[in-house]
Amino acid sequence: MEGWSTRLAIRIASFVAAAIIFIGGLGFLVLSAYLALLAHVSPPMAALIAAITAFLLGAITLLAGHGVVALMRRRRQRDAGQLAETFREILGDEIVSIATENPHATVFTSLATGFAIGAVPELRHLLRDLLRKA
Repeated sequence: MEGWSTRLAIRIASFVAAAIIFIGGLGFLVLSAYLALLAHVSPPMAALIAAITAFLLGAITLLAGHGVVALMRRRRQRDAGQLAETFREILGDEIVSIATENPHATVFTSLATGFAIGAVPELRHLLRDLLRKA
């Protein structure tokens, strides 16, 4: 079931992972970066650089989650298209071969189907509604 619920779950998981990185690792990251930068720049500049680094790490995590969802969506669309094409090829060839082998049965089936659709209004309305949805 790789539908919208799976994509939503992946997005939520990537958001939670980004939040954990922000909350859990932000303190240690900022403190260590701040202490390392103190030897080279002023204290306010060291704090700014450390904070920007932490925010970039969280943004990269969110982008990675978004990329995974996009790849799953493309794969699912491609698989659905290939499956429909395969069914079309198999069923189309099968129907043509049956109709060619049994011409009398094909004509009788077509006449019976046409009569049933014309004679039964409920069947006609059902078929009309199905065709409108397609």
